[in-house]
Amino acid sequence: MAEITAAAVKSLRERTGLPMMDCKKALSETGGDEEAAVESLRKKGIKTQETKMGTRDTSSGRMGIYTDFDGGVATMVELQCESAPVARHEEFIALANDLAKQLATGPGAETPDELLDQQRLEGGHITLDIGLVSIPDLIEEVRSEFKPILGEKQQTLEVNCADVKVKIDRLRMMQVLVNLLSNASKFSPKGSMILVNVINAHDGVQFSVTDSGIGIQAEDLGKLFTPFPGILVDGNVSGTGLGLSISKRLVELHGGIISADSEGLGAGSTFSFTLPRKSD
Repeated sequence: MAEITAAAVKSLRERTGLPMMDCKKALSETGGDEEAAVESLRKKGIKTQETKMGTRDTSSGRMGIYTDFDGGVATMVELQCESAPVARHEEFIALANDLAKQLATGPGAETPDELLDQQRLEGGHITLDIGLVSIPDLIEEVRSEFKPILGEKQQTLEVNCADVKVKIDRLRMMQVLVNLLSNASKFSPKGSMILVNVINAHDGVQFSVTDSGIGIQAEDLGKLFTPFPGILVDGNVSGTGLGLSISKRLVELHGGIISADSEGLGAGSTFSFTLPRKSD
């Protein structure tokens, strides 16, 4: 079997936009041939970045509109799709209208993905794709995804990870970890270090992300996992809090718990979550 190098995996990831482990598996199955790997991914129905950018037309769509005259609120959401028949389908129309309502009545959203996740979580429509996942492999994939962001601030990521496998939704758990790392990077100084620890604890598998950033006041800790917590940083509101709110819901869907700890302003912070050990 041909040796699959990190450079080959990186090249396929940049070309397809797919996770590192999917690219590595495809290359392994095709003897390291990148073109054959792309074709293999297409045949398996995995949507590649080339397909998204090159041949998929999203010229059709539907406008979802929500109005509340008594509350003085109105929103409009454009939901695009690939064909007019899809745009006319009653479920597609309902989704557009539901998203418009969610934007008007929910906590708001900074990105389309956040809006979709909110709508799915509120409606109980998120179905976890549970599988047995190697946590060291997951952490390495997250590290690879996050490397460009760390590079912008010359930050380093140190990882201590137990060799354990857990039944989780790999992509959703990546989303949680990236949210926590994004906050750690955002609120930590240039050149600082972020520490990720994963331990096999008595009550499950415990993940933690520790930074040496601005820290959190005791009175603000209880607000962290709610949308729009109103926490002030240098006199300004720190953000919407939607990423942490969504992360909390995703961890809870896995049967886990999430928390935050800080000794106060200037003392950094640690965000931790524990997942049940379900490996059989």
